[in-house]
Amino acid sequence: MKNFFANIGQFFKKAYQIVKGFFKRVFAKIGSYKLTTLVMMQLKDKWNLSFKTDKKGSFFKITAYVILFAAITALTFVIMYYMGNNLHIFIGYKIPLNAMIPVLAVLTLFEGVSILIGMTRALFFAKDNVVLITYPVKSNTLFISKLIVYYFDALKKSLTLFMPVIFGFGLIYGYSAGFYFLTFFLDFLYMAIIVLVCGLLAIPTCYILRFIDKYRLVKVVFSLILAGTFIYLAILLIGVIPTNINLMEEYDKFSRGLNNFLYNFSLKFSVLTAITKMFLGSMDKSFSMTYITSYTLFGVLVMIGLIGVLVVGNAFLSKPFYTKMIATSNISKKPATHERKNHRFFKTYSVFKYETMRILRNEKLIIASLICIIVMPLFTILSNKIYGSINTRPSGQYYIYAFNFLFILIVTTSHNTSSAYIYSKDGPSWPVNKTMPVNPQVSLSLRLIYNVIASLAIIIPSTIIFFSNYKSKLFTMSPFLITLIILAIFHSVLSASYDYSHSKNKDKADIGSEIITSHEMVSLGYGLTICIGYLLFMIMFRLTATVNPDIRILIIALLLLVFEIWFFLRKIRLTYQEN
Repeated sequence: MKNFFANIGQFFKKAYQIVKGFFKRVFAKIGSYKLTTLVMMQLKDKWNLSFKTDKKGSFFKITAYVILFAAITALTFVIMYYMGNNLHIFIGYKIPLNAMIPVLAVLTLFEGVSILIGMTRALFFAKDNVVLITYPVKSNTLFISKLIVYYFDALKKSLTLFMPVIFGFGLIYGYSAGFYFLTFFLDFLYMAIIVLVCGLLAIPTCYILRFIDKYRLVKVVFSLILAGTFIYLAILLIGVIPTNINLMEEYDKFSRGLNNFLYNFSLKFSVLTAITKMFLGSMDKSFSMTYITSYTLFGVLVMIGLIGVLVVGNAFLSKPFYTKMIATSNISKKPATHERKNHRFFKTYSVFKYETMRILRNEKLIIASLICIIVMPLFTILSNKIYGSINTRPSGQYYIYAFNFLFILIVTTSHNTSSAYIYSKDGPSWPVNKTMPVNPQVSLSLRLIYNVIASLAIIIPSTIIFFSNYKSKLFTMSPFLITLIILAIFHSVLSASYDYSHSKNKDKADIGSEIITSHEMVSLGYGLTICIGYLLFMIMFRLTATVNPDIRILIIALLLLVFEIWFFLRKIRLTYQEN
C-alpha cells in the first residue's frame, strides 16, 4: 500500500514538473517573441507608461478615470431609476430588458464606427508606420500588433460609456458583485470581436479615406449632404409636434406605443436580443432577473471561437499587401509651389494669421465646431417647441430658462476642450514661440480667438431662438447672452492655462496621445464643474426667491473671468522671465 501511494505521489510530481516546464518554455518564447516586443514598444510610446518615474501624475490620471466612470455610472442609474420609478414609461417599475436592446445596439454601433475610423488611421496613416515598416517582421505580425494596441484603446473607451450603462442596469436590479466581474470578462471578449471585425473592414475603409483625402471636393459635398439631410429631418420632426400638448391624454398613448415598439424590436433583431441577455441576464421561471444564464455560457463559447476565426482571417488578409499599403500611404507628396508677393503686416496680425491657418488645417476641429453650430440651434427650436405646446406655471418658466442656459453651456464647454491641448500640440516645436518678435502674452492668447468665435456662433443663434419662443417676462436676453459668453471664455482660458502649466512639449503630443486625452478629461471636468455651479446657484436663488438671479450670476462669472485672465497672463510673463 505504501508503494502504491508513493507511486501516485511520484506520478503527480512528474506531471507537475512537466506542466511547469511547458509553461516556462511558452512564456519564455512569448517574452522574446517579436509580436510582444512590437506591442510593448507601441504601448509605451502611445500611453506614456511612467508610473515608476511619475507616481503622482499616474495616480491622478487613474483617479480621474475612476471618478469619470463612477460619475457616468451614477448618472445612468439616476436616469434609469427616474424613468422607471417616477415617469412610469415602461410596464413595471424598473427598466425592462427590451428597453436596453436598442441602447446597447446604438452603443455598439457608435463604438464600432469610432474604432473603425480611428483604427484605419492608426493602421495605414500613422507616423510611426514609417519606422515600424523597417523592422525585420512579417507584415501580418505588424498588422496584428497594431490591432492589439488599438484593442487596449477600445477597452479604455468602453469604460467611458458602454460599461457604465451596463453597471447602471446592474445597480437598478441589485445584482451581486459577481455580475460586475463577469461583465468585465465579457467586455474583454466583446471588444476583441469589434476590433477584429474592424480590422477586416479597415483595408477597404483605407481606400475610401484615400479617395476622400485625394478629392477634397467629394468630402465637402458629402458633408453638405449629411448636414442638409440632418437639418431636413429635424425640421420634419419639429413640424410633427402639435401646437397644444395635453400630457395626461398623450402620456398613455406614448407609453403603449413605446413598449410595443421595444417588443417588436426584440423579436426582429434576435442577435441583438441575445447579446443584451448575455450582458444583462434574463428573467428566470420565478420572474426574477438573473445574470448567469444559458445566453451567458453560450455567448462566451461563441465569442471565443469567433475571436480565433477573426485572428486567422486578419493574419491571412493582411499578409499579402499590408506593408505595401502603409508604405504608399506615407509617401510624402511635394506640395505645389505658388509664387506669391510678400506683404508686410503688423506683427500681431501676422501672428494671428499664422495661428488661424494652423487651426483651419485641423479638419477634425472644424467639423466638430460645425456640428455644434448646427445642432445647438436645432435642439433649441425642438425643445422650445415642446415647451411652447405645454401650459406651464411661472416656476416652469424658471426651469425652462435654467435648462436652456445649462444645455447651451454644456455644448459650448464640450466644444472648447480643444483649448486643453492648444500648447501641448506644439511638441518639440515649442521653442519656435520664443523666436516670434511679439509679446508672448499676445501671441499665446491669440490661439484662443478661434474658440471664442466658435462659442459666439453656438451661443448667439441659440439664444435668439430661445427668447423668440420664451413667453415669460421674468428674464431678459442680455444677461442670459452675456453670461453664457463670459462663462464660455472663462472655461476656454481655464483649460488653456492648465495646458500651459502641464504641457509636456518634449514628448510626442499628437491628437489621441495620452497627454491630449488627459488634458481633455481635465477640461471636461472644468466644464462640468462650471455647469454644476450654475445649476446650484439657480436652485439656491429659486429656493430663496431672489430677485434678478441672472444679474448676480453674471457678476460672479465676470469676476471669475477677470481673475483667470489676469492669472493666465501673469503665468506667461513669469515663465518667459525665468527662461
